[in-house]
Amino acid sequence: MKWYVLQVMTGSEDMVRDSLTRNGIHAAVAHERRVLRSGGKWLERDYVVIPSYVFVRIEYTDTLYYVLKRTQGVIRLLGTGSRPSPLLPTEEKWIESWEQPLLPSKIHFNKNGTYKVLDGPLIGENVKLLKLDRHRRRAKAEVKILGKPKITYLSLEILKEF
Repeated sequence: MKWYVLQVMTGSEDMVRDSLTRNGIHAAVAHERRVLRSGGKWLERDYVVIPSYVFVRIEYTDTLYYVLKRTQGVIRLLGTGSRPSPLLPTEEKWIESWEQPLLPSKIHFNKNGTYKVLDGPLIGENVKLLKLDRHRRRAKAEVKILGKPKITYLSLEILKEF
C-alpha cells in the first residue's frame, strides 16, 4: 500500500478523514498541539499542520478513485498526468508519525544565534526550516508533498540557551 494525497476544502480535513475511515480507508491528517499566548496565559490548542490536505494509505484502483472522489469535501487527488501519484519514500516516512498530534520540536540555541534541532517534526529529509520565531515559539518550514514545496508552521520548544 502507498500513501496518496487528497486536496479537500479547507476546514473539512477531519470530516473527510472520519468519512473515509468509516468506509474502511486508512486516512491521516497532521495535527499539532500548538502553544499560544492569549490573555497573558499560555494555552495549548490542536491545529491542522497542512491545511486542505488529507493523506490516504491505499492500493489505488479506478473503483477506489470514485469512492474517494464522491466523499463530501474532496476536491481532487493530487498527481502528475491523468492518474494520482503516490508520495515519495521520504514523504511517507514523515507522514507515518501522524497518528498522535505532533509535539513541538525541541531546539537548543547557542549565544551566537545558531541552533540545533534535537527532536520533533522539524527533523527529517522532507522538512526544510526557513525561519524561527522564538517569541511565538513557532517555525516556518517547507515540507515537500509529491516533490513540490508547501509552507507550514510548526511549534517549537526552546530547551536551553547556552
